[in-house]
Amino acid sequence: MKKRIFVLSIFSLLALASCGNEANVEDSGSSASIPSVSESSVEANSSSSGSFSSESLASSESIEESSEHEESSSEEAASSSIGLAYSSIEEVKAACSSIAAPLNGAGYVVSSSTYKIKAKILAVIDSIATKEDYKVSNRYKAFVQDESGFMYVAFNEAGYKKVKDYVGKDNTVYSLVGKASRYYDQPELVVEEYTFENEVLPGLSPLSSFETRSLSSIKEEIAGMPISEKGVSYGKPVVFEATYIDELVQESLLFSDGDLTISLHGSSKISNGFAKGSTYKVAALLGLYSYRPSLEFLGMLGSGGEVHSLPSPDKKTASDQYKITYAKDKALHSPVYEEEFYKAHRFEGYVSCYTKDSDTYFVLSDAASKEYSTYTDALSDKALFVNKLLGARKG
Repeated sequence: MKKRIFVLSIFSLLALASCGNEANVEDSGSSASIPSVSESSVEANSSSSGSFSSESLASSESIEESSEHEESSSEEAASSSIGLAYSSIEEVKAACSSIAAPLNGAGYVVSSSTYKIKAKILAVIDSIATKEDYKVSNRYKAFVQDESGFMYVAFNEAGYKKVKDYVGKDNTVYSLVGKASRYYDQPELVVEEYTFENEVLPGLSPLSSFETRSLSSIKEEIAGMPISEKGVSYGKPVVFEATYIDELVQESLLFSDGDLTISLHGSSKISNGFAKGSTYKVAALLGLYSYRPSLEFLGMLGSGGEVHSLPSPDKKTASDQYKITYAKDKALHSPVYEEEFYKAHRFEGYVSCYTKDSDTYFVLSDAASKEYSTYTDALSDKALFVNKLLGARKG
């Protein structure tokens, strides 16, 4: 049996079956990509990219008026905000923070006070939610900006679908009317009405005005952010500098500063702007998705600077990974689990692979095993599932 050395991207586990062509993988001493995780992570990740599902800031071009945009305004509910004056984002955030009522069982509280803002939409986010009442009305987020500052707003599904395709242009400006609220103490405006304004707001701070943070300080801050029962958290915008390593899955990229790794999520076209092995300054939102730390792309600010490789990898077995879990369906951080996503790991063991629809899938196990024909068989053997092979060489 030929021995082969594989460099694997095992950051994001997918529910893949595998069979055939087992080969032993020896310790090469080379850097593997970041880790696969526990069984519960496989379940959570079987239909996602491992981060927020989002369309993010991509360019500063203007949107031309279209019948689709006109439709998005004409189909809105009849306005209950006639005569309501505009408030600034900072005024609305203050109102959200002053709500005296406690959070409910779904982790949020909504006031009866209505506010109206005019803001540019920088990113939209579709994340998982837990309680049904929150999922229906508040699951979909947008990160918006006016001349006073930034905040999150919550959309229902219909509003999210209307807005998401127009994000990232200078005139992606909407009038938003809704109720002040807090979600795990994050100020939010729960949007009830929205109107596309097709204008450019003056006096907006550039993305470069966000605080520049190291990956180490980003890690520390994410560890202290409030978290929902589905392991979701929305944080503040920052700027970071790191080297682009590779695409993990579509919409999710891997970066490293030489000591830590971090994933950056964005639209389906996010990888078009990055070259592997180059260092970039990026504006992004801090966050957690399914208990996994991740950043949400807002914009690229520049390239150049010191090039970093992956951190020195630790040897990892499949059985090691199955021991690392999170507090499922609890609003609690799982520090050991979160730590895995800042590391690189080297796997030594057996690889099974098979091809389906021109794609090759891989299952990793600690010992030579039978040919897997289903995902369940591999899972019962505590095999790891990989979404992508970065490279391989004969050993």
